[in-house]
Amino acid sequence: MFFSLNTLSTSNDEKTVIRAALELLAESSGQSIDIEQIIYQLHRGLVAKVRGKNIRISFGNPPFGNKFKRLFNVLKSAENNIYEIREIELDYIDKVFLTFKQP
Repeated sequence: MFFSLNTLSTSNDEKTVIRAALELLAESSGQSIDIEQIIYQLHRGLVAKVRGKNIRISFGNPPFGNKFKRLFNVLKSAENNIYEIREIELDYIDKVFLTFKQP
């Protein structure tokens, strides 16, 4: 990736990641989730940090629709949990892994 005269040149792989990140931002905005930061990890895909909360969410790669449904189910079921969620991994098909903050 390089910049020249207000342009950005990217490889096809970089374009794919940028499009996926923009798709995640658009979908999260529609779902009222305020994403503060998105990181791309080669082995995991897109990982987001939610603004105002110390939660990292591993979304993986698109499509994100079903992953948001699972995210809301997890957050709803964890509302009365005494342990604080630190990380949510949604990048597996039909599975969710949670990591909790140590008390």
